[in-house]
Amino acid sequence: ETEDMEHAWCVVEDGGHCFDGIPFVDGRVFDFCELPEKSSNGCHCLHEWEHMGKTYHGCALTTDHADSHKRWCMVEDQSCPGATTEGHDNGCAWDWCDDYQECPDLNAYPAKGEPKTQRGCHCQGAWEYEGRTYFVCDTPAGFTEPWCPIAEGDACPNALTKRNGETVPAYDFCTPPDLTEQGCKCLYEWQDEGMTYSGCAVTPSHGATPWCYVLEGMQCAGAHTSSFHDGCAWANCTLPGDMPRFCNARDPLYRGSETEHRCHCLGKWEHGGIEYSDCAFTSDAPAAWCPVAHPEMCSSGLFLEKGSSPVWDYCEPAEQSENGCACTFTWVHQGAVYHGCHATPDSEGRKWCPVIDPECEGVQVTGHDQGCHWDTCGEYSECTYPPAEPPSADIGNHGCQCRSSWEHGGRTYSGCSYTDDSPEDKWCFLYSNECLGAMRPNHPDGCWWDYCGKRTVAEFEADQCVPDRTLLMGEPTKHKCHCCHEWQHFGEVHRGCVSTPEHHHGYWCGVCGDCVGAPVDFDEPIPFTWDFCSPPDITEASCACLPQWMHGGVLYDGCSVTPDSGGRKWCVIADENECASYETGGL
Repeated sequence: ETEDMEHAWCVVEDGGHCFDGIPFVDGRVFDFCELPEKSSNGCHCLHEWEHMGKTYHGCALTTDHADSHKRWCMVEDQSCPGATTEGHDNGCAWDWCDDYQECPDLNAYPAKGEPKTQRGCHCQGAWEYEGRTYFVCDTPAGFTEPWCPIAEGDACPNALTKRNGETVPAYDFCTPPDLTEQGCKCLYEWQDEGMTYSGCAVTPSHGATPWCYVLEGMQCAGAHTSSFHDGCAWANCTLPGDMPRFCNARDPLYRGSETEHRCHCLGKWEHGGIEYSDCAFTSDAPAAWCPVAHPEMCSSGLFLEKGSSPVWDYCEPAEQSENGCACTFTWVHQGAVYHGCHATPDSEGRKWCPVIDPECEGVQVTGHDQGCHWDTCGEYSECTYPPAEPPSADIGNHGCQCRSSWEHGGRTYSGCSYTDDSPEDKWCFLYSNECLGAMRPNHPDGCWWDYCGKRTVAEFEADQCVPDRTLLMGEPTKHKCHCCHEWQHFGEVHRGCVSTPEHHHGYWCGVCGDCVGAPVDFDEPIPFTWDFCSPPDITEASCACLPQWMHGGVLYDGCSVTPDSGGRKWCVIADENECASYETGGL
């Protein structure tokens, strides 16, 4: 641990092969890590050690102490007070480790104390539904009652196997665990100082504050680590009847939207003199982002390289209610946990959500059992790709074709259009969801979109090879930015994503615009922002292709086959000055 970092870290020994590491300006690579475990006398345990021919890590239970269940470790400092060399098979210093709470194996359920489901089965520990991970008993989007897949599978004869008339893996309805202040799930049964507790409980070791060990471990943002590497994460919780604080974005316990690295957004924050809530777009970033809550728990978050900046991460913007208010990511109603827009047993199938900003116009102030301001959720434009109808002749500003017919705000539009809520800028829903530079939808099943009307197809295609006129985006980078089409580094001009002799970490580029989280080289007269990128496709003549290019009014990626190429792949090249052999004009 160092004073200038909020989390323990180290320099990576083989940084050139650690592509997910974080680069220093001087070319070295660092990453975040866990501090060594400590023994009962405060000695640092070795990360890896051997005993009786077997390899162990940190505090461990060895085969010769299996009956006593006492853990121990070899220590780093052979002279650490309290450690001993007696009895060890190779004379190394060692020490006992304190007792610890054994965490559940989420792949080996049922857990201790877990109540059976309504039909006498047991829940799986961790499971996925439509791309999201859930733990034990939960209420995914689209459901009004908590349920879980069955650990016994078909071996539990009374489990349900039909949903909406279709056969599905065995599941059943269940009783969810108690919740922590962050909305995570308590262990059904756990121990502290030799006593057994269930769910959320008050123990002598924590005074009057109820707490519990959590099922999600350190995936629970804001949870605390126990004393040992293989011990459980724990968090304070609310006893039945207490009011969880899920809907006040200014509350330190607010649990914001989940970020790209599985952290959670801060509820309220400022940037450039403007106040934002949760996950938001700002004028200087290529995608929605937020400062993370509990940065000490977000070791994979993004840092700026200079100064004492907070930890940031990219995220998906919060779902919007019918009045355009941002929904709370995690919330509780009648004892069940929900995310974003969701129907509840008492809402008659209508989706709704507590909102982040209680002053948002149109919200309701009564009816939610936790006292949150809330709003109903309107319908969103759901998109399938590709759509059944052919694309429009209009194109977005980044070259993607508009849908020929699309709906927004209860009205139908065609191609590139003004809408009631955008009277000054034309835009459209896109025919493709693979367009570099397009705008993300506000809903996972929503439509990708882009502003449009800036150039015709012919003008766009003519300008795609001119760096100062093209509207095509450069190669996407590690931090969701885009390479500049042309950039300079120490006086040398480059185009797009390149590999250079002095940069041994792989392909990289100068990025255009402000890029949150990207490395900054302060050795240049003007600070130079760069990022890692994926190498471009290469032609037979060793020319680099543009990542996206237009031909005949259609966008293509890298080396591609076009209707007039006779089945042969080709591309528009990125830089004719660095290409020994190329062709101009049509095929």
